Parts: sequence; C-alpha cells; structure tokens
Amino acid sequence: MAATLLTDELRAEVERDLAAGTSVALTAARAGVSRRTLTRWLERGRVVRRRLAVAEPRALEPPPDEAELIGLLGTAARAGNVRAAVLLLEHQHGWRRPAGRGDDEPPPVLEDAFREVDQLAHRRREQRDRGD
Repeated sequence: MAATLLTDELRAEVERDLAAGTSVALTAARAGVSRRTLTRWLERGRVVRRRLAVAEPRALEPPPDEAELIGLLGTAARAGNVRAAVLLLEHQHGWRRPAGRGDDEPPPVLEDAFREVDQLAHRRREQRDRGD
C-alpha cells in the first residue's frame, strides 16, 4: 500500500475548502492531489464534506486570484490535463482552437484573391477553344 499524502493539516485544509463551497476539482488542485484521489478520500470517509451552517462573509477566503488560477492550470497542464493546457494557451497566448472542433462560430470566409485571375484564364481558354 502506498504512503498516504493526507496529513492532519491537509485534511483540515481540504475540509475547510469543501465546507466553504469550493469545488472538488479546485480543492484537489489546491491540495496538490488529483481529483480522483480526493474523491476516493471522500468515498472512504477519510475526508468529510461538511456544510457551513452560517458563515460570515469575512470568515470565507476570497476567491482565488488570476495568478493562482493560472498556476493551477499550469500544474494541471503539466500533469497531462489537455483541457487545462488549452485554457492556458488561450489565456496566455491568445491561441484559438481551429474551427470545427467544438467552436460555435463558423470559420472565417476568406475572399479568393485569385478569383479574377481564374475567371480571366477560363475566358481565354474558352476563346482559344472556339478559335477566336
């Protein structure tokens, strides 16, 4: 059996995040474990998901800032999460997925720069074939 990553401090941190309403995926990323590991801990009762009865707004942590989210995306991308890698590329480099791969907008229509040349060539072939 592999050594556990779940220390008492980590358990308290994870349970606090879950109680505050943080998603399992984000809580797992913050804890440095996979979503599946955290799900197993929940299923086996090693981590308990508690609900906060009434929480004062200042008792909750503020949402993660952009730098923290980018860091979490980078960690997930290095771990092989393709969706995280795509989001990171889109955010940091302005990259966009090619059309036809889940995008709702059609690909841009490019004007055929050689349309007029093609039409002229077609007319000349017709003239030549007719003997003009």
